[in-house]
Amino acid sequence: MTVPATIVQAAKDNISRLLEEAFQGTITFDPITVEPILDFYGEDALEIIVVYDGDDSLLDPHKLIGISSELYDILYDLGFVTVQGCGVELVELGLGMAGGGGDGYVM
Repeated sequence: MTVPATIVQAAKDNISRLLEEAFQGTITFDPITVEPILDFYGEDALEIIVVYDGDDSLLDPHKLIGISSELYDILYDLGFVTVQGCGVELVELGLGMAGGGGDGYVM
């Protein structure tokens, strides 16, 4: 995989900033992991998993879609252009990581 470390760090920093701006401390987002992967087409992509703790009724879907879209635009401006872009999965604290059950949100 050839995703530069600067892109991985930019994704982590920006998703963290965007979540904080959107939810202003009403939900805790920690940890946030960003891993370079190969997507279904063999293209470089980012898998972003965000673990959250808080009232999931506060996770406004419109805000989440906006965050995902804005993150894609930021990474695109930094030169990260791919078919799939990046997938962001929110996983509720205490429910396990991605793939471990049904509770979570994909942005």
